[in-house]
Amino acid sequence: MSFKYNKSLPKIHLDSIADLKYLSINFNKTIQEKLKKHIPKNVSNNSEDILRKKVEDILENFATKTFELAKPNIIINGIEAQKTIVDDYVLEPFDYDLNNKLQSLHNEIEETILKTTQLRREIPKRIFEHESDQNISEIKINLPEISLIETIKTKQIVEPKLERENEIKEEYTNAISIMKQLKTARIPFHKRNS
Repeated sequence: MSFKYNKSLPKIHLDSIADLKYLSINFNKTIQEKLKKHIPKNVSNNSEDILRKKVEDILENFATKTFELAKPNIIINGIEAQKTIVDDYVLEPFDYDLNNKLQSLHNEIEETILKTTQLRREIPKRIFEHESDQNISEIKINLPEISLIETIKTKQIVEPKLERENEIKEEYTNAISIMKQLKTARIPFHKRNS
């Protein structure tokens, strides 16, 4: 079906193909709503379902042809709609080489995952075995003033210096004296009213 249009008439300007799809979806939705209203589905009577099916097919063809005929009069983002719209139903032939490549990549991913999980199990064991094999003499303990060997020979215990040692002792003695006062103080006894 050919349709001639006047080129001097203004065209419909849309921002994107999504706008055209939005209009198409809403147009089809409105058609379906009107169809439900005027020819409701009837399960018991098959003849009405045949009629409804024919009307649905006619309306679907009408909607498709309407938008096909409107394409020359639509500009999408400055480009004619016929040049920008590609049919959604174009299928590419099945590519066996691409499928084989996909399968090999998938297998490679699975092998990598298996290796990773195996290493997650083995590495901690190896580290533990390596640490347990080390000699105790290799382990160094650093004390601030006196070395470990000198401490063992002289049997001297190194006590760390506290920054607020005097202040802590004073707070401790105050707390003990307050506890003694509370112990000797008389606490009033209250009876409950039953």
